[in-house]
Amino acid sequence: MYGTVAILRLMPGAIAGFEQAMGEVARAAEFTSGFISAYTYHPQKEPDTVILCVVYDSEESYRANAQSSETHGLYLKWRDMLAEEPVWHDGEARPFLRFT
Repeated sequence: MYGTVAILRLMPGAIAGFEQAMGEVARAAEFTSGFISAYTYHPQKEPDTVILCVVYDSEESYRANAQSSETHGLYLKWRDMLAEEPVWHDGEARPFLRFT
């Protein structure tokens, strides 16, 4: 598995618009080849920070999605809500604990 973790610093008050934009991303991801899961974490002590975690079945699937024009268009819809450029941490996703 392969994916990214991104630290997103939002403009103050932008969380509602960001969550709406992420809903659109989620609907598109449903039909993306190799997509496994995505989560957003909202640190209690940093209300304008979101940590985005995305996992694909392979690096190839991840890169194909990341380079698609549809993905770029969705990114542009929420990029202006950021106070600074995101920090992306791409890499292999290795499960270490799972409850079913």
